[in-house]
Amino acid sequence: LDPNYVYAYNNKGLALRLLGRLREAIESYDKALALDPTLAYVYDNKGNALKDLKEYERALECYEKIIELRPDNPGSYDNKAGTLLLLGRYKEAITTYDEALLVDPRDVPAYIGKGVALKKLGQYLQAIESYDKAAEIDPTENLIYLNKGNALSELREYH
Repeated sequence: LDPNYVYAYNNKGLALRLLGRLREAIESYDKALALDPTLAYVYDNKGNALKDLKEYERALECYEKIIELRPDNPGSYDNKAGTLLLLGRYKEAITTYDEALLVDPRDVPAYIGKGVALKKLGQYLQAIESYDKAAEIDPTENLIYLNKGNALSELREYH
């Protein structure tokens, strides 16, 4: 095995994560990043493992690094915003989802996540608007209707 083969370390990290050996997975991702710190997908994998460990602040750092490396990837913003939701930083999550939507105005997960953050802030009508935008893009996504139903329930509106 070539000790400088960055992809082997990433793939080992993926396998270790699947086995639930998260700390070892993170070590493997760190080895990959030491060899090539420009690989955004390795930061994504590391961030996901950190999120599994509920180390949200460290995961957030990984997602921010991905955005720095690949500002054209809306999924990176979605991951960052989702982590901000887990930290209870709802306003920051909304801002980050809006950034994702600037990159891709058809980013359904961003509309859903933004709706969740708005709902957490008690802004139910705005949350419903966000879910409606998501439904215009992908009317088959079940999470839209689940979340919209929850927001409508908070408003005591049953359709």
